[in-house]
Amino acid sequence: MDYKDYIEHYRRDAETYDYQPARDTHAGQIERRRAEFIRHVLKKKYLHTGSLILDIGSGGGRQLVEFSRAGACPIGLDLALLNLRKIKERLVEDTAKGCRLVAGDAYAIPFRNASLDVIIFSEVLEHLGKPADAIAEAVRVLKPAGVIVISVPYREKIIQHLCIHCNCLTPANAHLHSFDEQAIRFLLAGLPVAVEKEMFFHSKAMNLLNLPYRLRHFPYGIWRFLDRLFNLTFRRPHYYAILLRKNV
Repeated sequence: MDYKDYIEHYRRDAETYDYQPARDTHAGQIERRRAEFIRHVLKKKYLHTGSLILDIGSGGGRQLVEFSRAGACPIGLDLALLNLRKIKERLVEDTAKGCRLVAGDAYAIPFRNASLDVIIFSEVLEHLGKPADAIAEAVRVLKPAGVIVISVPYREKIIQHLCIHCNCLTPANAHLHSFDEQAIRFLLAGLPVAVEKEMFFHSKAMNLLNLPYRLRHFPYGIWRFLDRLFNLTFRRPHYYAILLRKNV
């Protein structure tokens, strides 16, 4: 697909699709735990007062609220102005302070070289035609010793549907790529980054049993313990995450 067409498609998608599912649903709880997972990956070392965190493809913006409460300076980057307006409304509702919203795309991040502490790609790379270019651009704006968190669906089987508008096959959920550890590392070839940690989360077995929703009142630690246990037993994670550090 032509890149200009991709941008226009994404903006039109934002008019019909809400990227923030209701909290009191199965999908909403999956989104909640996924956001909590990212924060726990960061919080011990990297989520501190004043840290500049760029969330690329900010979705519903809930992650920005939590980073703000932790004292960081989160920045939401999104192509669709409508998405940014929705996020702004939610930030006001949650009285989140210190958040910034920027219209832009992952291939041309509107920040100076080596200016950000943390960059997040949470379920974004699978939507991009050129994910390697987006990661390279993120490395450009990342400070030395800064970190990038990437999470993607793990070994997803991409289903094609026939589009009623153009009569062409189009991938479900707008996912263009299926990733595993080797595929992500291939995208990193030649970049000045080191792998700090690799993780798997959201057991498919737990999802089948509707446990994300049933465990909605339990703290993150209990959910994560059970999630690890299920993934060790059945080895069917829904997501793969990797933490990268930029070389000094």
